[in-house]
Amino acid sequence: MMKLKTDYLPVPNAAEAFEGFPDRFFNLIDTLPVIMVENERADWYHTFISRFKFYATWKSAKYNGSSWGFFLSDYIVSLHYLKRFPLYYSLADAFEDEISSSSWQEAQSLKPYYDDFINNCADTALTNLVQTKWRALSQWTPGRQIPLKKITLLDGSSLDLSKFKGKALSITFNYHYPDELKRIIARIKKQDPNKVHFLIVQLKENGDPQSAITDELKKLPQVTVVEVSRDNEELEDVVLLTNWDIKTFVFDKDQRIIKDNIDDSPNKLSQDIPFEEALKKALAPKTMSKEDKAELIKIIGWSASSILFAGLIFFWIYRVRVANINRKEALKRQIKELEIKAIRSQMNPHFMFNALNSIQSLINNQQYKEANIYLEKFSLLMRRVLNNSGKTFVSLSDELEAVSLYGELEKLRFDFVFNITLHEAINPDLIEIPGMIIQPLVENAVIHGIAQKGTAGKLDIHIRKDASYLIIQVKDNGLGFKGGNQSIIPSDGFGLKLVRERLALLNEQGANGTLNISPNLGTQEAGVTSTLTIPID
Repeated sequence: MMKLKTDYLPVPNAAEAFEGFPDRFFNLIDTLPVIMVENERADWYHTFISRFKFYATWKSAKYNGSSWGFFLSDYIVSLHYLKRFPLYYSLADAFEDEISSSSWQEAQSLKPYYDDFINNCADTALTNLVQTKWRALSQWTPGRQIPLKKITLLDGSSLDLSKFKGKALSITFNYHYPDELKRIIARIKKQDPNKVHFLIVQLKENGDPQSAITDELKKLPQVTVVEVSRDNEELEDVVLLTNWDIKTFVFDKDQRIIKDNIDDSPNKLSQDIPFEEALKKALAPKTMSKEDKAELIKIIGWSASSILFAGLIFFWIYRVRVANINRKEALKRQIKELEIKAIRSQMNPHFMFNALNSIQSLINNQQYKEANIYLEKFSLLMRRVLNNSGKTFVSLSDELEAVSLYGELEKLRFDFVFNITLHEAINPDLIEIPGMIIQPLVENAVIHGIAQKGTAGKLDIHIRKDASYLIIQVKDNGLGFKGGNQSIIPSDGFGLKLVRERLALLNEQGANGTLNISPNLGTQEAGVTSTLTIPID
């Protein structure tokens, strides 16, 4: 049988442990189902799972040359024998043990299996334990600064590790018997005290006998020996120390990590070669290789190019923003000028003259009540016009109130039928349009269309919404265009010209506002329909 090679020393009696039993003695255990129970947190259940896995691991070692390890025993055995909570409980225990005993480089082979465990185990009590161990080990990534700044000693004082800067540093944490360090004495004596310093952190237990090995280490000039107690939680959490651990870490003179977790435990093969390789890297002068120089030049080149490109982009953005600001300011000035024109043209002299004449006529005819109504509405309209004169946009409800007042005033003069229809899906309080943009269309329809028809005249305003546009139709049944000739459409009137100019300003911002005036040919009736399309979003 081929013997699998691992870092662990073989256990020669792994197969012998099962000798002497009758045939099929272990069949019942081998086929035993491990199930989920209601009290999965009970100690007896955890003990059962641990002991069952212990048995299965030894049974597996019988067939793999008595070799041990995460993949040869814990991981494979758990996947083969266990399911659900027992599986994840067993895997969590295996991951904790393997992460604690692995270097950062060795643990990278576990990463796919670690990710699979974290993603599939729904028990956060288990995943949190494993993630805590993984985060602790990640602090020992080669090239990073040592995560342990101080060590609390047995007497309560603190050892500041920065005092060892300037030399390569080897720290050995011994949670085993002091005499187990005899295997590293030869390693220490080989090194130059002027270049390398060794720090031995020894666990001190009550009743431990005096160790000759410790005394010998203390006599070496390149060695510092300190003692710590078992309740030193920082060493357990950061260095991941447990019982019987002997871990060695190597740092350069600036205390950057070169090699972490060299396992010098007595059940492992000698680690002198990995230690020598790590120490060689720690002592190597910090010279830049050709590859590093080329990479540095590449980084500098890319950085300079990126800065230049970013500067050009920012300069271009600045120029565009300044141009946009100037264009918006010019647009605001144009809008303000058009608003002033709108105020002047909104209530033209003819309308005001006719309105005042109508009021005078009503008073002369002793129709005081009608005159009061006319005057009241006229004053309301004038007040609304003045109130909205300083606004670029007004709500649709305000605009429609002004149009209604104007229509009612003209209705007192010409007695036509006047209706405004607003689609039920439109909330006029939430929609804003340019102020006084509808009234010129209504005035045009009254004066040029239905003024001569009297009670037969009819003026309808329909308002609906189409996507991001508001569609306003002003329709009259007046004289229309003779013979359907659209060439006489009064598009050059001051009011209509004002409407087109305001739409053009809106269209500069990417919209598509339009004004179309056409005869009512399709409905077989006289009159004109003015369709105003205004962007509202």
